[in-house]
Amino acid sequence: MFELYGGAVTTVLPAGIVDVSDMREVPDNQEVFIIEDGDKDVSIIFDLLEQVDAQDINAALRMHIDDMLETNQFTMMEEIDSKVLNTKIHTCYVNCKNSIHLVSLIRLSKVETDIVISMHVGESDIEAVMDKYYGIFKVAGENFNIKNWELFN
Repeated sequence: MFELYGGAVTTVLPAGIVDVSDMREVPDNQEVFIIEDGDKDVSIIFDLLEQVDAQDINAALRMHIDDMLETNQFTMMEEIDSKVLNTKIHTCYVNCKNSIHLVSLIRLSKVETDIVISMHVGESDIEAVMDKYYGIFKVAGENFNIKNWELFN
């Protein structure tokens, strides 16, 4: 298990992942990591955000994507079971000009928080991204577990 937010959250990440906060300042609501893979730019980001007012989880996911990326092109992928309150994580991918973005949303209404997990891969071939990186992304989401709810106070 890998500790996030000072141990308040745990998840599973691959061995050798680089914590960006060891190199530069990262906002308190984020955890940012780099996967070193040759010339590919690969990062995974965990964002704790104020819950957006949306009709449903898909609309909320779209709102967060619109805030992150200037695009309206995204494709829903699947729902992943999560240990967080036995909820579903809603996941999609966004195909931008030279990169693929995998994005998941966990809504914690109890604490009015949206958790956005995103993976950015500097690769435009969705099949290559899915084959090589989606498993890492999915495991991180499936194993995202809140250990200390005081994080949200």
